Parts: sequence; C-alpha cells; structure tokens
Amino acid sequence: MLAVIEKSTGKIVGQVGILPRDDVSDFREFEIGYSLKPNYWGKGYGTEMAIQMKKFGFENDVSDRFISMINKENEASIHVAKKNGMKLLFDMHYYEMEMFVFGLER
Repeated sequence: MLAVIEKSTGKIVGQVGILPRDDVSDFREFEIGYSLKPNYWGKGYGTEMAIQMKKFGFENDVSDRFISMINKENEASIHVAKKNGMKLLFDMHYYEMEMFVFGLER
C-alpha cells in the first residue's frame, strides 16, 4: 500500500494500492484497495485514489482486470467503484463479511 498525502497540509489521509488476491475466484485477481481516515471521507479522495490506481495498473500492465471488494453496507465505496467504471461481478462471503465484488477489464 502507498501512503496518500494531502498536498495542502502534507498530512497522511489514507492508503491505496493494488493487492493480489488468490482467494476470490479461480484465478489471481488484482484488487484496487484503499482506505481513508474518517476526517477525509466524502471529499472525493477515494474516487481520485481508485481512478489513479486503475490508470497506473493498466499503464504498467499489472493486469487486464481489476476488482474492488466492498462490504455490502458500504454505500460510499460502492459509489466510488461505479465512478471508477466498475460493474458488480458477484457477491460472496469473505472472512465473515458479506461482500460485493466489482470489477472492470481493459
């Protein structure tokens, strides 16, 4: 994961990265994952972070497909996935949580 720093303050606001996942489907998936400190929710950082990771992943041939695993109750992250061009692929039970798996392909 990479630290995300707010330019105007120099403060760390969250983290973002592309995570390999071998336990989601029959093949290795690559998840665009991020988290933000609560003070920074609702300011567009999540969308900006997710879009930049997608761009980085495609430009550097990390994978031809990316996913985002989202707790079914996390409406804000579902909105971010959709703004990042992702569609709902399937849902699953993952480590005692009900998750949506959104994804997109090149």
